[in-house]
Amino acid sequence: MSIPIVTTTAGLRGVLEAYQKFGIINIIRIILGVFTFLGPVICLAFTKSLFWIVIFLTLIRIVVWILYLVQCFKVNSSIKREFKLDSGLIKPVLKLSGWMTVSNIVGPLITYLDRFLIGALLSVAAITYYATPYEVVTKLFVIPSALVGVLFPAFSATFINQPELSKKLFLKGNKFVFIFLYPIILFIMTFAYEGMDLWLGRKFAEESSLVLQLLALGVLLNSFAHLPFTFLQGIGRPDIPAKINLIELPFYLLSMWFAIKQFGINGAALVWFLINFVNTVIQFFIVNKIITAHFEFKFSNISILIMILSLITPFIINNLFFKIIFSFGMLLFFIIITWRFFLLKDEKMFLISKIKVLNV
Repeated sequence: MSIPIVTTTAGLRGVLEAYQKFGIINIIRIILGVFTFLGPVICLAFTKSLFWIVIFLTLIRIVVWILYLVQCFKVNSSIKREFKLDSGLIKPVLKLSGWMTVSNIVGPLITYLDRFLIGALLSVAAITYYATPYEVVTKLFVIPSALVGVLFPAFSATFINQPELSKKLFLKGNKFVFIFLYPIILFIMTFAYEGMDLWLGRKFAEESSLVLQLLALGVLLNSFAHLPFTFLQGIGRPDIPAKINLIELPFYLLSMWFAIKQFGINGAALVWFLINFVNTVIQFFIVNKIITAHFEFKFSNISILIMILSLITPFIINNLFFKIIFSFGMLLFFIIITWRFFLLKDEKMFLISKIKVLNV
C-alpha cells in the first residue's frame, strides 16, 4: 500500500530539488529517518504486533508525502492552480525514465556480480575476504552521491540556456570530488595492510589488503564517473550511460569469470578497478565532446597527474616507516597545491569563514 506513496514522494522531492530547496528536503528527510527508527519503538510500548508497526511506518510516509506536497505548492503555486494531466508528456517521460531504469538495473548487476561469481567459483570464505573491504571503501560513494544530488537539477536547468555555467559546474564538481576523496584514498591505500591487520587480524590483512587497495582506486575513479553520468542524465541523455553499461556488461562478466578463476579475489578486484577506469574514461570523453571542456596543460594539471601516479607507490612499499613518510609528504603536497592552484579566492574565503566559526 505504501509503494504509490513512496514513488510519488520521489517525484515531489524532485520538484523541490529543481528549485534547489535542499534545506527543506534535508529537514523532511531527517523527520522520516528519525521516525523510521523511533516509530517501531513507540509502537512497542502499546503492542508487539508487526502489523501495527508497519501501519505506523506507512502513516509516517503519508505524513512525509503531505509535507513534500505542501512545500511544492509553496515554491510554485501554479502547481496547485493548474493541476492537470498532460498526455503529451507521457511519451518523453517514459522514454527518459526507461533508459534510467536500464542503468538502475545494469548498474547493480555490475556491482554485485563479482561477489556472486566469487561464491560460485571459489568459496563463501573468499566472499568474506572480498566483501568486507568492498563494503568499507564503497561507503565513500556518499561524497560524490551527495554532490551529484545537487548538480543533477542544476545541469538540467542550465545546459540549454546557460551552457557555460553548466560546464563550470561540471568542472567544479570534479574538482571537489578530487579534493574530498584523494587524501582519504591515499591513506586507505597506503595503510591497507596495517588497517586490516589492526581491525580483523593478520590472516585477513594478508588476504584482503591488495583487494582493498585496488577497490579504493576503483572507488576514486567511479566517484569521478558520477559527474558525467549525472550530467548526461540531467541534460536528457540517460540513454548514453545506459548503452555504455549494456555494452560493458558481457565483457565485464567474461573478464571477471576469467580473473577469478586465475587470480582469485585479487583478480576480481583488478577487473572491478579496470571496468571503472574504462567506464570513467568513456563517459568523460563523451561529455567532453558535448561541452568541449578542453584541459590546458597547466602546472595544476601536472600536479594532479603526479598525485594520481603517486597512488602506484602503496602497491610497492611495505616498510611502515616509509609509508608514513610517503603519505604525510603527499598530504602536504596535496594541501599546498590545493590551496595554491585549485581553490578560487571566494572558495578560500568561504573555507576560512567556516574555520573561524568552528574556532569560536
